[in-house]
Amino acid sequence: MLDQMPNTFADLKKMGDIDPRTASQLKSKDCPSLFSHACKTYDKGIQYSRLGDKQRAYPLFLRAGIICGIIAKQPDKHRFLETAEGKHYRDVFTNILEATEKLSDELQTYYADAALAKSLDIQMNIEPEPAAVAPATPGQALLESLETTIKPKDIVTLAKEGLHVLIIDFRPNKEAFIDFREDQLGKNIIVAKCLPNHIEGNITLSQFSKILPVQERPKVYPSEMQKYDLVVFMDEQDVKVGNDGRLQPPANFLMNCLTEYAYNSPLRRPPVTLKGGFTLWKHAYGCYVDSGARSSLFNDDDDFLKVLNDCRRSVNVSYPDLYPSRVEEPAWPSNVPQASNSAPSIAHNRVPSQPSLPPKEAVSVKPAVPEATAFPSHEGPPVSVPSRSAPARPTIDRATKPPARISPESAPSIAQANNNPIVAQAPKVPVLGGARVAEPIPKPRTLPAAPPPAGFVDSYVDVSNGYPRRQYPVPEVPPPSKVPQPQPLVPQRPPIPDRSTKVPPLSSQDHIYKLMAVYEKMYTQLESRSAPGPPPVGFRNLGNTCFMNTTLQAIINTPKMRDIFTRNVFTRYINENNTLGTKGIISTAFSAMMDLYWSGRVRVIVPDIFLRTFADEVSRELVDGRQHDAQEFQIHFLDYLHEDMNQVRKRTPFSQDYDGRNLPAQAADYTRKLAQFSSSPIADLFNLRTVSIITCDQCSTSSATFEESSQISLELEYNAPAQLAECLRKHFRREVLKGDSRWNCPNCHRPVVASRETFIWQLPQTLVIHLKRFSQGRDGEFYKTETPVHFDVNGLSLLDFVHPAALRQHGSYDLYAITNHLGKLNHGHYTSYVRNQHSWLKYNDDIVSEVGQQHLNPREAFVLFYAASGLSAKR
Repeated sequence: MLDQMPNTFADLKKMGDIDPRTASQLKSKDCPSLFSHACKTYDKGIQYSRLGDKQRAYPLFLRAGIICGIIAKQPDKHRFLETAEGKHYRDVFTNILEATEKLSDELQTYYADAALAKSLDIQMNIEPEPAAVAPATPGQALLESLETTIKPKDIVTLAKEGLHVLIIDFRPNKEAFIDFREDQLGKNIIVAKCLPNHIEGNITLSQFSKILPVQERPKVYPSEMQKYDLVVFMDEQDVKVGNDGRLQPPANFLMNCLTEYAYNSPLRRPPVTLKGGFTLWKHAYGCYVDSGARSSLFNDDDDFLKVLNDCRRSVNVSYPDLYPSRVEEPAWPSNVPQASNSAPSIAHNRVPSQPSLPPKEAVSVKPAVPEATAFPSHEGPPVSVPSRSAPARPTIDRATKPPARISPESAPSIAQANNNPIVAQAPKVPVLGGARVAEPIPKPRTLPAAPPPAGFVDSYVDVSNGYPRRQYPVPEVPPPSKVPQPQPLVPQRPPIPDRSTKVPPLSSQDHIYKLMAVYEKMYTQLESRSAPGPPPVGFRNLGNTCFMNTTLQAIINTPKMRDIFTRNVFTRYINENNTLGTKGIISTAFSAMMDLYWSGRVRVIVPDIFLRTFADEVSRELVDGRQHDAQEFQIHFLDYLHEDMNQVRKRTPFSQDYDGRNLPAQAADYTRKLAQFSSSPIADLFNLRTVSIITCDQCSTSSATFEESSQISLELEYNAPAQLAECLRKHFRREVLKGDSRWNCPNCHRPVVASRETFIWQLPQTLVIHLKRFSQGRDGEFYKTETPVHFDVNGLSLLDFVHPAALRQHGSYDLYAITNHLGKLNHGHYTSYVRNQHSWLKYNDDIVSEVGQQHLNPREAFVLFYAASGLSAKR
């Protein structure tokens, strides 16, 4: 609408006028149509105002006011005012007049200041007038003409013009979806899928990027949103609009999220909705629609697929029937006189009868392999999995009830557990680098059964960075016994459960049993495909899977990961009700691989079943045989582990209205609210917390925002050697927000030049630093920089970047793993280095060799993994 901002307030005011021809057309319409048009115009002005573009908002407010004035003179006005829409007319008209008057005062002051600055030749934080305005392209002209909706063909037109469009698909049913496959349009039209019930009021842009499915999150990161020329909301049909013309949930929540609660990531223009929704898109561009019907990557007769599907089906929470079967029963033995037959049964009226379930039988999930090759087990009764085909319901033998668990107060700490390794230290390998075998992998040889691992803890309790970590509940999972118990002749009265304080488990026992079945199948098949021998352990390359192999080496060797992802521990944290995770399937597969890796029984793991499981649950692109980014795989993998173990039952979005004046108190408030949104042992281990403080240069008003991140990404200058410490200083240096990045000051009520300072507020136990070697040039192509970055191996300190008001923390880190990238962007290869006490091991897929510290190459380092000093030696 405004290709060039007017120079005076009078010129701006003229842009809100309605020409006589348009006014005549409006007068011929009825009041409901006029009111709907006025509301849409007013809402569009509100969106521009929230984005800080008040020069665009003001003419829209004027036009909305003129249309409301026309309604007041229409002959059907009185009949309209008696309708449901008409009752809102006076309120909307009042809001329009107030918004117009407020903006009028602000803009008159703005233009007066601008005129004074021009006369005095002083720059007062306003943009200089452009010397010349380039003619608008057809795509830009189409963007300017949009109001609140857009047609599918117009989206394609914008994409063909080179403009970037983000479609947010919040349909509840996504059996079919937009898919451009290999078409060039897919580079300019990005589709992000999310569930509508996850979009709630007051959700911020940062939180929105965390409630999407993991593979969709990079599309809506705050840093990415500013790259889109247009954001489009898509439902199955038209997005729901109320009688007053305003968006209905969840679209209105999403609109506020991307405008009012986007904080320092403003969009280029307000979002619009897709006219006709996905239905119209499917009719217009059926060639760009995927039915979503995909078969599994496993064969239909694969035993692993059977247990995997059985686990996938157990996602509905079922509660046990507290009452016996509804059959004729003897009277309850009691001295209390019985009520008359006409009195209703309180217990039976309050608790409806449960639907009958298919009979089950307890079946041991011990793998069908020789005892010598069985996976590492623990003392205590075996975990069983129910079978759906057996004819009898299982019973529990209370005589074999496991001993009481250790209370958290008396439980050994993780630090103590680390002194007792899960498996015995593997013997020193006399000749390294011989992990690759030329001949086919032989069958596993007969080995003595592994001893029960020691050092397991009953709760995830740790003290780090000067504050206690979250303690997670440990559900009791008594295994069902196969010995049937006789039923009493006279049934005893069922106990009355105390539901006042009892918290239901995050996962049902039935689901945990099925996860254990997946674990044992995964472990057995991984071991049967692997090459036996002493460690160190490499991963076989399955065809451009070096991105996964190197990432797994770093994560498996991360301190404390073995305390979480192992057979008798990982199920304690699984949250099967979290729809953003995989119901624990990825965590189960990873735990099986972790136990096999540290078993001391294999030297080469062939991770084909793990990769197919991950691709089946997450993304088919991982098995397409092409090269992939190791850092992106790492983020997705950790995100899925986090969501599998997210201890929050129902996420509560929250806004951050912090002014930065009392940061310790505001940080405590943020921590309390964050615990109701996201919390897991993975977050405790990897997450870094930062605080960004923006200060207005005009009135000194400030705003503080806390942020969680699992890594620090550092920009690199092209072919300019650098020190890691210097890159960190540039990352955390003070930044001036000007031009298009000006801050919308809540006190000045307009975009202003401001300063932004970012500090570390809470240091992580594991510090991941990503060196951004791949960057996008002006031509849109990606390039790799081989800038050498010299990094500290021991004693890396981050204390210089911690906010002075934060709690005192350790701040010193030791390097324990590196992911390297060799070669060019499209013809490269990943390797990794992992610290091995006083030396380093180089992992080139399944070739392992010992190297000295001097071989760590600063030109090839891509991702650096640091552990807090004192933890790197405890894995």
